Amino acid sequence: MKKAMSVLLCLLLFVIFVPAFAEDAPAPFQKVKELCLKSQPDVDGDYILEFDGKWEGQEVKFLIGYLPRFSIIGIGLRSDISVYIVQYDENEKEFSAFVNGYMQPLRIDLAIERAFLIFREIVSAKII
Repeated sequence: MKKAMSVLLCLLLFVIFVPAFAEDAPAPFQKVKELCLKSQPDVDGDYILEFDGKWEGQEVKFLIGYLPRFSIIGIGLRSDISVYIVQYDENEKEFSAFVNGYMQPLRIDLAIERAFLIFREIVSAKII
């Protein structure tokens, strides 16, 4: 019964979220893209912004970025010992996590949840 419920929940999330961002990125990623496009691109044409902050009591750099040549939108954080970035590929409509040099696919619900958590921390700290 639990397995059937989790399958139904996944299907429901898919039906709700996929049409909502068929053209645009999901909410936290679309907002990141909009914020990045308000800044100046680097020499490669990428928009990457860093902000100092705290995450779970640890000093970190929050990162938001839009890489137009790869159609990637990312949000994450970096400390002295680790890097964690959730990204959305606009072309493939896929989510992934970049964790300490390794890329792994993410389910839509986890990607949006984690991106919202990081974005909320950035906004609540009045960094942007």
